[in-house]
Amino acid sequence: MRKKALSPACRRAYALKAVEGGLGSGRKVCRFLNVPRSSYWYRPKEKTSWEQALLKRVIELSDKHPRYGYRRIAALLRQEGWHVGKRRIQSMRRSLGLRVPPTKRKMVRRGYSRDCP
Repeated sequence: MRKKALSPACRRAYALKAVEGGLGSGRKVCRFLNVPRSSYWYRPKEKTSWEQALLKRVIELSDKHPRYGYRRIAALLRQEGWHVGKRRIQSMRRSLGLRVPPTKRKMVRRGYSRDCP
């Protein structure tokens, strides 16, 4: 059994597969799968050169400082002269799969050791 398709992108992908598989026209498949036709025909815009440069800089800073989160990276970018907010950096890092690795938890010692033979 497949998982339930909740996001518009996932439902759009199912509709595209159904049309490619020859199950019907785009209009019929959209009606059957309850996908808006505007979502079915949507094509995302290409990123501008400014956004591409920002994305490249975010990746560079994240590689250089792996312990820095989105807030600190946004602050570094603002110091460099970029006009960006922390939410934009947060969504960029999330879409790239960048995150601060979790710290290793200290092992709690239970009991005590004995030095007897």
